[in-house]
Amino acid sequence: PWIGVNLIGNWPDSASQWIWNTSGAPTAAPTNVTVRLQAQYYNGSGANQAATIWAGIDNSGTVYVNNAAVLTVPSWTPASTANVTLSPGWNLITLHGVNAGAAENPAGAVFSMYVSGAVVLRSGSGWTYY
Repeated sequence: PWIGVNLIGNWPDSASQWIWNTSGAPTAAPTNVTVRLQAQYYNGSGANQAATIWAGIDNSGTVYVNNAAVLTVPSWTPASTANVTLSPGWNLITLHGVNAGAAENPAGAVFSMYVSGAVVLRSGSGWTYY
């Protein structure tokens, strides 16, 4: 998937980046283990905030907001989407992904979150892997 997010036909955010927990993931990542990727978003509005999330995970996974599962991602294409509610203050966004297969192969996750039509969080180098 690492060629570009435009590979996902309906992906709206060309600035988001494919991420994973190993540097070799674009060509060969371990299979059948769960990889966890995290980022935080600060909602400074003082009230709950509606957001739309987009995710693609090769091969599959789940998106969590504040430790609650909000989206199951069955494949990296087409993109999966969900409407979520962000709490006031810090919100923890976590992607759990699994690269499937009998042998190492490319793996990755891509993510974008929109509030009022603007991207407020996207996958990239600022995400933590654990």
